Amino acid sequence: MGLKPVLMSKEIKFFVRDVYGNRFFYLVDEVDKWILQLTGTKTLLLRDKQVLQDAGFVFVQTFEDNN
Repeated sequence: MGLKPVLMSKEIKFFVRDVYGNRFFYLVDEVDKWILQLTGTKTLLLRDKQVLQDAGFVFVQTFEDNN
């Protein structure tokens, strides 16, 4: 049983949006949306980002309109 292509890349692109003093992390690539299915959230939480970094994933911040 092989790895699915989604797990082959350890680079996750995201952008930040501040709304009324709250910081939200949005995933850029559709292929990374599996993370949100695991967390049950619409945006990436800081604690989830930290856990994924500990697991070896690398986060790359982009600008919001950079899809």
